[in-house]
Amino acid sequence: MNYLVLGKNKGNNWILTGFLSLVFILFLALFCFFPPLIVLIVFLGFILLFALAIKPEIGLYLMILFLPVINLNFNFYNLVIPLIDLITIAVLAAYFLRVFYYFFTHSQL
Repeated sequence: MNYLVLGKNKGNNWILTGFLSLVFILFLALFCFFPPLIVLIVFLGFILLFALAIKPEIGLYLMILFLPVINLNFNFYNLVIPLIDLITIAVLAAYFLRVFYYFFTHSQL
């Protein structure tokens, strides 16, 4: 089970394994209630979140790359969200996920 460990502390495998198991069971249950495309988009979002938590530089590079893109907005009813703000929220959430993981494994950042 050492392939599931992100840090040097290998004694807390059960935390990461339990979390990933719950996420997998949740996604299986979501297929019963939502269209598969929505579930796939959410699943890819979680994969992106974990990738950004492992390598936070990728998020910074994405923000630098998409900063000149001005009029690419996502509209949800009356809410308009620019793409750079969505990327920034994802990077911030990934950073908090990383801090949360290192807090419980007692490792250094």
